[in-house]
Amino acid sequence: MEKRHLIKIKNWIFDPINKTLTFQENEDNKQPKVETLESKHVALLSCLIEHQGSIVSREQLVKIVWKDRYVDDRTINATISRLRKILGGETQEFIKTHPKSGYSLHCVASTISVKQVDQSLPDKSSNIPPQKKFTLSLIIFLSLLMVWYAIEQSQKPLETQTETNIEIIPLTYEEGWEFEPSLNTDGNLLAYVTFNGWQDKYKVHVQNNDSKNTKPISTLINTRSPIWLQKTNQLFYVAEINGKCVVQKTDVSLDIKFSNIQSIAKCGDNFNVPHIALSGDGYWLYYLEQNKNQPSRVKRVNLKTKESELLTNPPSNFYGDFDIALNNDDSKLAFIRYYDDMSHSVVMLNLNTGEQSDYTKKKYEVDSVAWSHLSDKFVFTDDAFNTLFKVNSNSADITSIFKSDERLSDPFFVNNKKLLISKGDPYKSNIGSIELINNQLVNLDKVIHSSFKDHSAIKTTDNESLIFVSNRSGSYELWKKSSKDLKQLTHFNDPSNYISEPLLLESNSLILFKLNNSYMLLDLDSEALKPINFQEGEVRSITKDCSSKNKVLLTIKSKGEWYLNRVVINTLKSTSIMPSVTSVKENCDNNEYIVTRKNKPGLFILSNNDMSFNQEILSQYAFESPELWAINGNYLFFWENSQKTLNTYNLLTQELSKLMLPDKNLTLLSSKNKKLYFSDLSVNNTFIGEVTMSISK
Repeated sequence: MEKRHLIKIKNWIFDPINKTLTFQENEDNKQPKVETLESKHVALLSCLIEHQGSIVSREQLVKIVWKDRYVDDRTINATISRLRKILGGETQEFIKTHPKSGYSLHCVASTISVKQVDQSLPDKSSNIPPQKKFTLSLIIFLSLLMVWYAIEQSQKPLETQTETNIEIIPLTYEEGWEFEPSLNTDGNLLAYVTFNGWQDKYKVHVQNNDSKNTKPISTLINTRSPIWLQKTNQLFYVAEINGKCVVQKTDVSLDIKFSNIQSIAKCGDNFNVPHIALSGDGYWLYYLEQNKNQPSRVKRVNLKTKESELLTNPPSNFYGDFDIALNNDDSKLAFIRYYDDMSHSVVMLNLNTGEQSDYTKKKYEVDSVAWSHLSDKFVFTDDAFNTLFKVNSNSADITSIFKSDERLSDPFFVNNKKLLISKGDPYKSNIGSIELINNQLVNLDKVIHSSFKDHSAIKTTDNESLIFVSNRSGSYELWKKSSKDLKQLTHFNDPSNYISEPLLLESNSLILFKLNNSYMLLDLDSEALKPINFQEGEVRSITKDCSSKNKVLLTIKSKGEWYLNRVVINTLKSTSIMPSVTSVKENCDNNEYIVTRKNKPGLFILSNNDMSFNQEILSQYAFESPELWAINGNYLFFWENSQKTLNTYNLLTQELSKLMLPDKNLTLLSSKNKKLYFSDLSVNNTFIGEVTMSISK
């Protein structure tokens, strides 16, 4: 039977199996408060606890918590904010934000037994006579039954629809992203945005729905957020001109010709997440103004008089307001407000009174908002659950109305029974390689390329096969690819699982890997699986021991301190080598290890002979994520995503060379025989679809 694993965080008891947080008051007779967590919050808190004492980057969170699924910064920030709200206290009392670096647990977490918790809880039931216990239980049961019945009855007309009973009919068919749809009044011209790779521009396209002829407004500049002026074929959109944000308009003919392009308003110094809205009479243009060192604000300009007006002015420490939507009688404006901790809410501005109302209270991971053709109802998409929610602006009731198997975004209402929406996972992951020949990186190659998510490739010691992780079977599993065949190694068949960190041991006969938050050992000969339970603590990185086939080196956090330990795989006997080491990778070709140290930049070379530090290298870089660097002999490789640069460092000459890869987004690096393997996050296909449903109830 699996042993329950409880963690004490200040006055909270965290139970990751039952997904609960229990708050224990100091008073002996006071019943504890229990908070039930969503799966994402359990995974997030577990991740922070596992990496206690170190910073967890956003890339690590995407991998561990969201299992390499596409999420933007807003989704991560919303999940952090919600967990902070549950834990209570000051903003950074439990979770600390490290600007441009990530997050860390800002308090001590320690493992405790279930028996300790049970003994500390008050037992009030022993004072209740048996007859009263029965009566009380009956009352509670009947009350719960009545509540359940009432909820069932009230929710019957609000049942969430799925794609089993509602079809999403595709309207666009191009490669890459297709999003931000807008349909003209006659329904024959569809405008939307496309994006097809890291070197591509965001492009507003217009499609004739009868002929399916499609053309972009421009291929030379970024364009976003198309919207039609009602009862016309005049299209408004946002363009990036000389690095600035500008709202433009153009006339569009049915044969997709653009004429009379004009600039209408400047929308700031940054072309970041532009968004606009138009009043029904065509007099007012609403837009987001984004300037440096200032939160995004909502403004409007009168297209007749050219007079502008500031509508929202969030505090300077807020990130600002985004994704605006106007209702059909031009009296209410909905938008997403991002606070100082990057949590966010859907806010509605009453344009007649100036009153602002927060509807979602930071409880959802909102991606986009849109008004229906009813003046009191709008919708938003939740990025965490692929769900469309309806909001009654009068009663503030929020109802789930449609759930998809993939991400939904940018709803646009054609009428009260039909809407357009963008559907699809925007990213996929493939495995590539590049060779180091004569100190130069050459022969960039696609090793494993599919429509699925493939990652974490490692080469076998005989150089014959590649071990990697893929979800091509419907769930993440280990696979083995050779020149002759492709073989699935594990068969968990659980879509909620995530596999990472495969490590070959004992001459390719064993694979140690991480399954969710625990470790497993796979015997390739017998196909037997064995759970590996390391000593109590949080394991961050594991690598093979250069001196022994049945040992590994790992970094583990115990009692608030990081240690580098040596562990015998068969017996799990652990020996501490040294403190303050946060990650480790073997470089057995040079009889050494490369490590990172607590609160220190750069990398450190550790001799395998006497386990002493020989040298510090690359101190000008912060190696926060072990997934973004790899070592092979005298060469170290690391990826800078902000610069789109793959760096090669020669340990002998200390020379650093850079290779620009502007169309790549690399992670999960590994190296063998002067060949670097990596996972490449690339743009996937999404499409604009039509959905028929009623939201009038």
